[in-house]
Amino acid sequence: MNKKNTISLELLRKMKLIRMVEETIAKRYSENKMRCPTHLCTGQEAVAAAVGLALKRDDFAVSSHRAHGHFLGKDGNLNAMIAEIYGKATGCSAGKGGSMHLIDTDAGFMGSTAIVGGTIPVGVG
Repeated sequence: MNKKNTISLELLRKMKLIRMVEETIAKRYSENKMRCPTHLCTGQEAVAAAVGLALKRDDFAVSSHRAHGHFLGKDGNLNAMIAEIYGKATGCSAGKGGSMHLIDTDAGFMGSTAIVGGTIPVGVG
């Protein structure tokens, strides 16, 4: 398989993962067990997947309130993200930040915030 096909398949895999996670969150949100509001990124999977694929592991990324895709695109820990949304201590922010306050420093995802545009100054240094 050539490099172009490999990249295309990885983009597709990341986009499908992000979409499936978002659809599952949307479907299960009405169970009232998630401990925070969620802002989904459905329809924005391609950008998150492409940016995540273009960045190296040691590159840093930040995001705003629709961060699930960016977090997963950068290979953030899915289990830690879901635990965070459910308010569990095993969440990426110890269950205290919720859907809009994700972080995974091992993946180079340095955080997200509910303040729209609030991470832009952090991102540009």
